[in-house]
Amino acid sequence: MWPHIKFDPIKLFNLQINDLLFQDPYYVRLTMEESYLQLGDNLFIGLLNAPDVVDYFCKVCPQRADWLKEGIERVHHKKSDQIREAEKKVIAASSPWNLGMTKSPEIWDALPWSYWDPSVIYDRVELKDKIVLDIGAGTGQVTIRCAPYARLVWALEPVARLRQYIEQKMDAAGFSNVRTLSGVLEAVPLEDASIDAAILSNGSFGWNPEKELEELERVTKLGGTILMLAPCNFEDEKILSKIRSAGGYEFFEFEIPSQGKKPAFIKQRERRNNSECF
Repeated sequence: MWPHIKFDPIKLFNLQINDLLFQDPYYVRLTMEESYLQLGDNLFIGLLNAPDVVDYFCKVCPQRADWLKEGIERVHHKKSDQIREAEKKVIAASSPWNLGMTKSPEIWDALPWSYWDPSVIYDRVELKDKIVLDIGAGTGQVTIRCAPYARLVWALEPVARLRQYIEQKMDAAGFSNVRTLSGVLEAVPLEDASIDAAILSNGSFGWNPEKELEELERVTKLGGTILMLAPCNFEDEKILSKIRSAGGYEFFEFEIPSQGKKPAFIKQRERRNNSECF
């Protein structure tokens, strides 16, 4: 059994202020509207030596461009030691685990928790000749565990760099039955009742719980399976309670190397009558 290991993502991925150019537009918009606003002047100070990042943020969030540029102009006299400290705060507010995964997905794939037992899927989900949706696919860890058995695996991932990584990894492994999709769980770009099994992991749930639960039901066929593995990043009890109260979800736990037991849920979508099929 792996001992519990706590990594510092900023050190692990050697994150620097210019690495924010790796940040996908989806996450830039989230952080510009939420996390960065809590930094106050530290945001502007931290970006003083990163003009390319400023330009990128302005293109992604034009509604914030004037505010960002005016703030940077106001603090332009700050000293180098103040800038370095502010850079650390900006990186820490930038979802550093997501940023690190995007910058160096191969490092993420080599971490202890990447080696979780796939039987958590195989013992609960029928994959043979099925259509599977991997939600928040990240580096494709669920995808590659399903691809040897499924007829088709859709890898849903909002970050373009990670979709490219998944495609390269699946090609190297010789799988031609994987397709990547740009999108998030609250708006899955697939037709109603189009998949046999929906699998999500790595904190992919909780941005908009009610809508996400609706989408899981919408895209999964009657008789199909919904499997949630460690659905929220911080095991937020409020989010977990929303899943419990949604109806039909069975709670269990599974082991992640170096992190211990994590919450999981499974639901078998019941058919309305015996004539309905997959």
